[in-house]
Amino acid sequence: MYLKSDTMDLKFVGDVGYLTFKGWEKYDFIRHCYSTRLGGVSKNEFSTMNLGAVELDSKENVEQNYKIFCDALGYDRNMMVNSHQV
Repeated sequence: MYLKSDTMDLKFVGDVGYLTFKGWEKYDFIRHCYSTRLGGVSKNEFSTMNLGAVELDSKENVEQNYKIFCDALGYDRNMMVNSHQV
């Protein structure tokens, strides 16, 4: 998979895909990323890395996806700041 952007990079740890801002990479005190739908366990329309608390995907899948995502990037789930995009 390829992303052409002047401002963001698409990166992978195993099957887990995530995006980073190139401009923020120079700051050692900022750890950031935006998740993608790549590398999780959810099925159908939530495939595969669903991190949203929606009723149609199981809570277990969402929690497993968070574990996969955090483990891959070395993040502590309790220290994450999340956003909800519409």
